[in-house]
Amino acid sequence: MNIWSFSYSNRYYITHPWEWVRELWLSLKWFLQRGARGYSDCDVWGLDSYLASWMPQAIRSINKKGYPICGEQCGISSEVEENEKHWNEVLIKTARGFEIPLEQDELLGKVEPQDFQEAYEKLEKERIECFHEFGKHFNYLWD
Repeated sequence: MNIWSFSYSNRYYITHPWEWVRELWLSLKWFLQRGARGYSDCDVWGLDSYLASWMPQAIRSINKKGYPICGEQCGISSEVEENEKHWNEVLIKTARGFEIPLEQDELLGKVEPQDFQEAYEKLEKERIECFHEFGKHFNYLWD
């Protein structure tokens, strides 16, 4: 058996065992920070990616459980069925706003270089519209 058939990280930890302890300590520290204050130091390093990783699921869970309370302030009519339909559309658009930055990060490998700027700007315009919806309904995002 060839000892070097391990992955790079396994070989690295064999030759640098203190790094495994260090990473274990950092993981524990970040876990405790999330429990104590809701976010960790490593989440702040890429806050946009951190929010985009969990916010769409959180908003969609409101869509499954929640009901809008904002009424006419949100542009919602008094009809219950129409009200629910509009609220679901608002939540879907809001969740989409948090997914767009991840799509923008992957865009370079998906489109031709000459089309990149146009595709990026199209997604950016959609993201701004979705975040406008998020800001407009921010106080009503609860179930």
